Amino acid sequence: EGNGVKEGMLLVEVDQADYVAQLAQAEAAYEAVQTQLLEAQRDLDLQIQRQGSELARAKALVDAKKSKLSEADTDLVMERDKSKNGILEAEASYKASLSRLKEMEHGVKSAESDHDRAKRLFAEGIIATERRDQTQVASDQAAARYASAREGVEQAKARHAASIASEKMVELQSRRVTTLRAEVKETEAAYQLTLTNAGIEDLKRERIKLLEAKLKEEEAKVAAARLRLENTVIYSPIDGV
Repeated sequence: EGNGVKEGMLLVEVDQADYVAQLAQAEAAYEAVQTQLLEAQRDLDLQIQRQGSELARAKALVDAKKSKLSEADTDLVMERDKSKNGILEAEASYKASLSRLKEMEHGVKSAESDHDRAKRLFAEGIIATERRDQTQVASDQAAARYASAREGVEQAKARHAASIASEKMVELQSRRVTTLRAEVKETEAAYQLTLTNAGIEDLKRERIKLLEAKLKEEEAKVAAARLRLENTVIYSPIDGV
């Protein structure tokens, strides 16, 4: 007759070495995937923070460049109108001063001619001293007006030259506008690139999903390995013969 069996008595014990190794291997694989998942989650958090900061900075830069371009465009239009009107006014003033100079020159010649004739008539005793002196005064006044007209011509000429020089300012402003347009395009391209980089965030999310699925697989493998290890030792569940 066999010996009686007590509940909890060891019935079977299999060599556990291989099963212990399998469990250790499964647990190591689980921990490795878990570490990768934690690192991926931290990387995603950093990516989200960095992405938001980069987008805000890139958008602010685009807005700032566009604002400068708008101001420069307005300044260019005003500078062009100012330069154009200035040149037209200066040209008209210069032409008017030349016309007045010619008129004053004619007046000088006429006054000098009258004075020369008056001097001859005075010498001949035909006119009085008062009349001769009047022509002298008229000649002096004509000469003064002529000198004033010459000065007006020089001033008008200088203003005309200055108005022509203002075109250089227009050219410089136009170059500035061209430069700012290029900078706006550059910052817009950088902003679009930052938006494109947002796709990296989606890739990181997908990797996290894969790692989460992988972690569940490894968790199941650990549970299976632990069960196999537990099954290497069998105890009697009840008392018996």
